[in-house]
Amino acid sequence: MPSPLLLLVPHVLAQEPSPEVAPTPVEASAPVEAPAPTVEAPSVELAPEVAPAVPCPVDESSEALLQTLLLLLAQETGAMAAEHLGTLGDERAVAPLVHTARTREPGVARAACRALAHYPQALPSLVALASDGKLPDEVQIEAVNAIGVFGTPEAGDALVGLMREGDLPRAVRAAVLITVRTRFPERAAEIEGQVSQRGTGWLMVGGAGGLGYGLASVGYYGQADLEGLGAATGALAGGSLGFVAGRYWPIEAGEAAFLSMSGLIGTTGGLLVGCGVGEDTACWNGGLLGEAAGFGLGFALKGRRTRRQGETVEALVLSAATGLAAGTGVNYGIARAYRTEEDGWERAAHGGQIATGLGLVGGFAAGEALAPHVDLTGSDIGMMTLGSVWGGEIGGLVLGGDSHGETVPTGAGLGALTAYGLATPMELGGDAVFTGYVGLGYGSMVGLGGGLLLGEVIDVPGDTGKSLLKTAVGVGGTAGMGLGSFLAHRNPAGIRGNDVVFTVLTTGWATWQAAGWVEYADNEHVLGLIPLVPAAVGTASAIASPKIDIGVGDTLAATSLGCWGVYLGAVGGTLADTQEPLLPTLIASDVGLGAGVALLSPLVDASPVVVGMADAGGVVGATTGAVVAALVTGQRDPILVASLVGAGAGALGGGIAGVALDRRERRHARLLLPHPRLDLPGTWSFSPAAVSDGRETVPGAVLQVTDW
Repeated sequence: MPSPLLLLVPHVLAQEPSPEVAPTPVEASAPVEAPAPTVEAPSVELAPEVAPAVPCPVDESSEALLQTLLLLLAQETGAMAAEHLGTLGDERAVAPLVHTARTREPGVARAACRALAHYPQALPSLVALASDGKLPDEVQIEAVNAIGVFGTPEAGDALVGLMREGDLPRAVRAAVLITVRTRFPERAAEIEGQVSQRGTGWLMVGGAGGLGYGLASVGYYGQADLEGLGAATGALAGGSLGFVAGRYWPIEAGEAAFLSMSGLIGTTGGLLVGCGVGEDTACWNGGLLGEAAGFGLGFALKGRRTRRQGETVEALVLSAATGLAAGTGVNYGIARAYRTEEDGWERAAHGGQIATGLGLVGGFAAGEALAPHVDLTGSDIGMMTLGSVWGGEIGGLVLGGDSHGETVPTGAGLGALTAYGLATPMELGGDAVFTGYVGLGYGSMVGLGGGLLLGEVIDVPGDTGKSLLKTAVGVGGTAGMGLGSFLAHRNPAGIRGNDVVFTVLTTGWATWQAAGWVEYADNEHVLGLIPLVPAAVGTASAIASPKIDIGVGDTLAATSLGCWGVYLGAVGGTLADTQEPLLPTLIASDVGLGAGVALLSPLVDASPVVVGMADAGGVVGATTGAVVAALVTGQRDPILVASLVGAGAGALGGGIAGVALDRRERRHARLLLPHPRLDLPGTWSFSPAAVSDGRETVPGAVLQVTDW
């Protein structure tokens, strides 16, 4: 298979100039009318690796030399070809060289950057290469060096501007600084101490926490009950110190976040571990030791690698999840192990504090190590929250009795950690996360309903029945979450608004039907149908909705007729004084929904506009009829009858108005009338017609004469 660059070359020579480079248009096979290159071909001294592929003698066709060098960019001799293209001086080489710098291995890419230094018009492209974080650092640094070669004020502006770029790697930033100092010494003062994102805010938080805890501990050790006053004073002083430090000694936000959070996490972790080991003095001692270790480690590692503040936020999230899972899990385990002893809960509390402190510190350290390799997006955060919800549900269902309070946070933490580990390899989008939530809800409802029905059928007693029910909910929720995320991940079209409306309405209708029929049956043994039926119908609707092209208007219109069935059934049952008024309501609602589906199906293809106008007219008519009747009589039956008559009249009038409105929306009218022919010379054709200009439709006629 040919290299992509080989396919690019003929187009480079023939296409129109790009916004970055403005080469002279020239056909690849046509004679070149552009001005001669600034450096004649004979003056190019070809390397031994390149010379055999160049037509001889080279002075006969500089065009052939250019084309050959462009082709050689994609070969093993790409670096040599790039260097020769730089000395050739033909501006048509700029675009292929930029492409080479972005796509080839670092050695060839760096040679392309050096070649671009011969073309002043390539400055914008070199700036883009220098700031492209997807390229290797050495390629970005070579682009910075190439910018410095120009030595123009524009190049100086570009280098100073690069220092304001966010997330510029430390090595590249150092290269910019060195280039400015050597090539543009008069502008070095502009970038000294300059940062892309100031970390003043992070320093203020870290300083307030660090000094606040320090002065609070002084109040404790001094036995003067001044812990609160010391904390407030230290927080104000520390915040002020952080502000001054960030202002006069600028620091990147990523570095400041790491420094501050490592100190505060160390303080919190040490405090919890100390409290778990001993009494109050141990708590303060542990906090001070943790603070010293955290801030000390932060200062020691400061500047060792380029950090983004987002990485520290990721580490904090992982730290919280790890501490939550470890603390609550150990707390529950110790409590269960010593549940028969009087000091069991006290031991559990101390063990949970130690585990939480160690989990916070360990999670933050792991997060800092993993953050550069895990690029969390918004959908990844959503996946972590989904994992937390799922884990909390599973944790709450694992054990019975009073354990839910301890196992729910344990499961939530473990679920978030699991999702964090799977976020990058799975790469689920927002739609998959959303349907994961939906599937978790539907699956849990299916498990709940199925577990209730199964427990009634096989008559499972007591605790065994509860365990069966919780297992069914957990399994159903897990399966639903996985199925929902998988189907959305495999659906290239994504979730559409009409799919959501269709699924929500079918689920709501199934809920009403299930609850109504269970209430009518008055049978507690089938209570499981109330969550089971809507979940099953909703799941089926969600799976089928991408295959069903039904608009929101059609869905709402069909459902509205089902709601009219509810109203008519309820009024009819009330007028008939039936013993079971719920039964006619349920039946009429199904009949109304069925009529709506049939009316809006392709068999009839009624317009949602007509149905909607009929709905509006029916509501207005029913309300008017009931109000007028209520003014005349206070009897129930005449008022209900008047509302039914008014609803029918209003629906008819609204439907007629809807038909007229629907016809007006059509851009072109067509009269399907016969075409009469007259016995005249030639062939005459006269037919009625209507013509529209997009706003108005005018009736008329068309006369056509042929073969005269």
